[in-house]
Amino acid sequence: MDSRIKTAKGPTILLHSGAYFDLLDPWGSQFTIEDIAHGLSNTCRYAGQCNAFYSVAEHSWHTSYIVPEHLRFAALMHDAAEAFIGDVTRPLKSLLPDYKQIERGVEDAIAARFRIYGMDAPEVKHADLAMLAAEQSEIMPPHADGWAVLGGVIPAPVNLRMWRPEMAEEAFLDRYHQLVAGQDIIPESTKPSLQVRTTTRGFAVARSVDLYDQPWSIQDSSLATQEAIWLGGDGEDGGRAHLTRQDAEALIPLLRRFVDTGSIRAPEVAA
Repeated sequence: MDSRIKTAKGPTILLHSGAYFDLLDPWGSQFTIEDIAHGLSNTCRYAGQCNAFYSVAEHSWHTSYIVPEHLRFAALMHDAAEAFIGDVTRPLKSLLPDYKQIERGVEDAIAARFRIYGMDAPEVKHADLAMLAAEQSEIMPPHADGWAVLGGVIPAPVNLRMWRPEMAEEAFLDRYHQLVAGQDIIPESTKPSLQVRTTTRGFAVARSVDLYDQPWSIQDSSLATQEAIWLGGDGEDGGRAHLTRQDAEALIPLLRRFVDTGSIRAPEVAA
């Protein structure tokens, strides 16, 4: 490990707020929406190879306007992890096998911290591609080959502003507060759910944060003599987690799956 890199459980980065973000322990890291807005507004899309500076914050702001109303908050936050890990291009991601796992861990921690539901919804993914198509035509250099991922995608009807970082940050935060204030009803299609991932030792685990923003998790136990699960707080003092009704609703399907199969991992579906 480079001696210049501060570590906690893993390598850390210093945030705009003054807190440290642990790349291997995002659940135990303290970060704010202002940290996310600042990072996204200073991060240029396309590795900076577009015709002018165009931030991830502005991309996210536009995306939040071209999805159904109940998914607008998810669309605004769909690239929030890039505030901490950067906007890594698709070609480079394909060369970094561990990157996806790190990215997913950061995404899950952000989704839990800000109670975001629907970031993986098909409508959000399609809107992201529609934005990609619009950006390709407006701000990328002319090129004869079309990007394969955009086959048949209609460009989003947006007017790219090319905001300076400070303007993009302000717009992102304004949109965030506008959407958070309007979050009263969670449609059936975006009800809370816990994403089951795999630990480095191969065990199924799902993580979230409780009412007081303390991390908690449910995980298949390594106990060899009997099927069991770990369930509880993951904060510095461990112990109990204060779960809301939404947290409990998201937990029930995993408990039911464990009762039925002996694991919280979803059974594989034969092709």
